[in-house]
Amino acid sequence: MTVLMPAAGSVSHSLIRHEPPMPFEPKPDDFDLTAVFRLIRRRIAMIAVISALLTLASVPMILGLKPVYHAESRLMIHSPLASALDTPEGGQRDPLNVTSETERLLSRGAAEQLIHDLHLAGRPEFNPALRKVSLLGRARGMLRSLVDDGEPSAVAGDGIERVIPEYYNALSVRRDAGSDVVRIGFNSQDPELAAAVPNTLLGIYLGQRKASALSHLTSAEAWLRQRIGEQQGRVDAASDAVARYREAVGAVSADVQAEQVRSAAELADRLAEIQQGRAEAAATVAALETENDAAIQKIVVPDSIAVLQRTLRAQHKELDRLLQTYGDNADEVIGLRADILKSRTDLGLEADRYLQAQRAKLMVLDRQESSVRSALAAARDQLSRSAPAQAELTRLLRVVDNEQTTLDKLEEQNRGLVAQAALPAVEVEVLSPAAIPLQPQGRGRLFYLIGAAMASLSVAMTAAFVREMMDKSVRSHEQLEG
Repeated sequence: MTVLMPAAGSVSHSLIRHEPPMPFEPKPDDFDLTAVFRLIRRRIAMIAVISALLTLASVPMILGLKPVYHAESRLMIHSPLASALDTPEGGQRDPLNVTSETERLLSRGAAEQLIHDLHLAGRPEFNPALRKVSLLGRARGMLRSLVDDGEPSAVAGDGIERVIPEYYNALSVRRDAGSDVVRIGFNSQDPELAAAVPNTLLGIYLGQRKASALSHLTSAEAWLRQRIGEQQGRVDAASDAVARYREAVGAVSADVQAEQVRSAAELADRLAEIQQGRAEAAATVAALETENDAAIQKIVVPDSIAVLQRTLRAQHKELDRLLQTYGDNADEVIGLRADILKSRTDLGLEADRYLQAQRAKLMVLDRQESSVRSALAAARDQLSRSAPAQAELTRLLRVVDNEQTTLDKLEEQNRGLVAQAALPAVEVEVLSPAAIPLQPQGRGRLFYLIGAAMASLSVAMTAAFVREMMDKSVRSHEQLEG
């Protein structure tokens, strides 16, 4: 700025003139936001061309993206209610493990059957062999051939081996935390296929579960039938042993042994009675043979002898009274003595007859005692022989009972297996079957196109910035001064 100084004296303010200020130029170290807009203005054509080319290059890839549909079914797996009513003798099943059942849904057998039933091997979506090889794939193959140094590549597996990984990538089977709800989901470009796979997989699982349970039950039943046949042979052998033993030892049973014991007891009682009767008869014979009045008074005599004894005693008393009154030669005394003699003679005759009868009775009792003693000895001998035989028979019968009890348990288990075969292996409660999805999963093509455009713009801006950094031409007076 230039100032004109006047002469000494007064100074006129109208003569003072100011030059315009110099334009503001930022320092090189300062960030100039307007420089970005100037860069865009200078490289607008480059940015537009690069963005358009990259966006157009991504359009085929975006258009090649096919929508993926997701269908899911929710279900609960539990044991049949009837199996809870089984008794332990009937072979009650183990508690159902839901985690194990989810692994059955992911089994290789179920995957192979579903791939075969729904013809997934004929879909390029799941069979890599049916897809067109892309340029990236060809390049990867060329690089692999270079790395292999010309060695022959491994033989590729059959079609299903290449389909199974794709199938498992699209399938999801999980159990909700805190509950027994199992979710079966499937992703596919075909919405009908996405809904068909969970429902078909559930049917395959139920069929294979039933077939597996039937296989296990059939093998267990065959094993049980074999054991039942062997056990039946043991029962028959034990029964035959009992029959042969009974034929060898005769009629041996608890009833027969009780009858033998009762017969021996009766014979012993009869022998005791005979011995008592013989003792009484022997005492009577001894008393009658000795003609001892004191001994005769102790024995039991018939009424005829007792009457004669009483009559004779009365006559003796009468004789004593008469002798005190009359002499020995009195007619009353002589007549009474004649009566006493007659009574004594009659008593002797009667006593002789009774003695002979007692002697005959004694002989009969001796014969009976001998016979009863022989019968008692035979009964006791038979009883002593039947006791070990009965013990052996009891042991054989106990063996038959034990073998029959084992056979009954095996048959009960076999009936339990037959009853289980009529029940389903598991029961499935479908909470919500898989329905055909109406909307694809994820974002639409417009979203990916906008994202590609923004990414292309970012790449173009980066390229413009790099180009600006590489440009050495002078675009400002600071660069010119530099």
